Amino acid sequence: MDPETAVRIRPGLLKKLVIVSSKDKAGTNIKEVLVRKFDFEETSERFDGYPIFKRGDYEIITSSKDIIFSDHINKEADLYVFASRHSSVEGIPCLTVHATGNFSASNEYGGRGKELSLTNSYYLKRALQLLRKFAEELGVSYKISQEVTHHGPTSYKVPSFFIEIGSSEEEWVNPTAAEVIAKTIMNLDTESFSNFISAVGFGGPHYAPKFTKLSLETNYAIGHICSKYAVDDLDRSTFRQMLEKTIPKPEVALIDWKGLRKDSREKVIKLLSEVGLKYERV
Repeated sequence: MDPETAVRIRPGLLKKLVIVSSKDKAGTNIKEVLVRKFDFEETSERFDGYPIFKRGDYEIITSSKDIIFSDHINKEADLYVFASRHSSVEGIPCLTVHATGNFSASNEYGGRGKELSLTNSYYLKRALQLLRKFAEELGVSYKISQEVTHHGPTSYKVPSFFIEIGSSEEEWVNPTAAEVIAKTIMNLDTESFSNFISAVGFGGPHYAPKFTKLSLETNYAIGHICSKYAVDDLDRSTFRQMLEKTIPKPEVALIDWKGLRKDSREKVIKLLSEVGLKYERV
């Protein structure tokens, strides 16, 4: 069975590696809740000098580097889940998920310039749904968002995504917020993905409200998202990476019509026409 089919109809078979950073208070908080609430066992194995924890098809490792610069992981897994803090100037309490990548040539925030990561749209959607579910159950009234593609790492051959607590230290160390993240991570495979429609997104602001709403309220499962401010850097290489590195293969492109300038829309539509991928205005 090919990997895409396996992900579509047989959830629960994938080995998941949860990665946190010793320099990240939110990641450390999430790890502590995972170990305590879900009975992870400490093993004799070490990564970067820190013990590896295991439970079923999950492992937790701790990187000694900042999470966005943790490009040295060599552990076998089918999915990498980076659990970390989210920072913003506004300081709005939030729980977020997103794929990683750099549309520009800059790698100031990790990864490689002009490189996108391999990601899985089904797991991004499921994580977003579960964040909302468990936040409501645990009384955590944070904003829930799927952010656009940004920062590193970018070079792993394993599908990955970030799941984050934001946006200040008050939220990073909140044990209930960490429990929302922990329960989300541990329930990624509890239901079938058979009705999901893999997609990519173009346009809109950083917190991608239209794409977040579509991921939560429709069958669309959105992988890479190129924001309105990144479209200027979008070229054929990064465009093709959006399609080739979103798995399962995208069936449609979603365009935030009012969230792009006219010339940016025309640029995106031209690229889509070159590969024959249909698009929908949202």
